[in-house]
Amino acid sequence: MKKLTLFIWCLWLLACTAPPVEAQTVYVTKTGKKYHDDYCQYLRTSKIEITLSKALELGYDACSVCNPAVEVDDAAEADEATPASEKSDDRNTPAPSSKPARPAPAKKATTSSQCSALTKAGARCKRAASANGRCWQHQ
Repeated sequence: MKKLTLFIWCLWLLACTAPPVEAQTVYVTKTGKKYHDDYCQYLRTSKIEITLSKALELGYDACSVCNPAVEVDDAAEADEATPASEKSDDRNTPAPSSKPARPAPAKKATTSSQCSALTKAGARCKRAASANGRCWQHQ
């Protein structure tokens, strides 16, 4: 019984002397339903600092533009907040870094009806293009 009491007392002492864990800071807007990283373009008009755990508790989702990273301490909370349909079973994915690179903008395939040639002045030709991308004059 003395050993159990001593063990519990040691655990309590360790818990009391452990350094405080800093919560990950994310940002929300006055009207939005997403949480953002510090550099996100959607924080131009309003920027309210909040912890990640509080944002998840209030029902905020991650912004798809800045894709704020989840730090190791908050990973368990974020994992609980992620629906089972979104969880991946892939074990080969790398761990998220603390500051991810901004995602590359999606490239859309576009077909232009404007001529792709340049005029003598160096400006783009304003005529309509045929199937090969050039007007009648620049064939």
